[in-house]
Amino acid sequence: MTICLLGAFKNLKGCVFMKFKRKKTALVLSIIMVILLLPMEASAFNQKESNALLPQEDYTYGENMFITETRSSPPDMYIGTPYQESSMDGFVEYTDNDGSRYMMRVRHIKLQQIDVGPIVNSTHVISVPRGMTYSTSETKTIQKSYTSSWNVGANFGINLIKWLDIKVNTQYTSTNSETTTFAVQQGQSYTFPSGVDPSYNIAHFYIGFVHDKYEVVADIVRRVTKQVSTEVYGIEIDDEPRATATVYLADGRVIYMRAELIPLRIIDNYYIEYITEYDYENMETEYGTLLSPKPITYLLLNNLAAK
Repeated sequence: MTICLLGAFKNLKGCVFMKFKRKKTALVLSIIMVILLLPMEASAFNQKESNALLPQEDYTYGENMFITETRSSPPDMYIGTPYQESSMDGFVEYTDNDGSRYMMRVRHIKLQQIDVGPIVNSTHVISVPRGMTYSTSETKTIQKSYTSSWNVGANFGINLIKWLDIKVNTQYTSTNSETTTFAVQQGQSYTFPSGVDPSYNIAHFYIGFVHDKYEVVADIVRRVTKQVSTEVYGIEIDDEPRATATVYLADGRVIYMRAELIPLRIIDNYYIEYITEYDYENMETEYGTLLSPKPITYLLLNNLAAK
């Protein structure tokens, strides 16, 4: 279980994410400072100004209200089977509604960043005064589904997006639930944390979700019609019953055609033909993002004193 400490600071518009290490217990606590409205009447308390919550060691400033701890070089962790860009593995043929055919694959779903904020679906669990241990009177449950999005080009149709979404869902749900559920059961005990500045006298415990961010890469190969020229080694013409030509090509093939078509199909001693094939040399790559929810338990420390 991940536990974060949150403390309110006067005139603080951003937040701080820090680690707090206790020498005896080697417990690492993630500390986020954020301004939140408390679920109580403001008129009943006076806010006491403070300059610090806990010793600020190894902390990081961030933007956009929440600060997120990240690994600068996350491990090569994948959802599903990853494929090399140069390989032809993993492709599946897809036929669009208009009859267009494509070879498509999800090349990889790769972990990019962990513990991405902001905290969402936040739910208050219990408030505990200094020196006390309280137990929950009811079960609190929260849920969050994964989300995915694509940064696609102008020629990328909606049906192809739907197909890719299905493939991403299949890979994700092979190892994860589509919806993550997190519950605090009735009777769960919470204790006011030790080692906290004496000016803080109440701890409000919350549960919510942050996300692990994954890069999604998909490859699309389109069919193209190409003109192909093959050198002619020899031609035999049979006049009976109709003028028929037997054409011998440099690649070993033997082509039979009516003699009257020779000027149209053989130019400068090359046999001209048109073929439709998948153009892997001009493979298109699309990028997307998948956010996988991760449950988190955190608390908000306040220095509120009754009038």
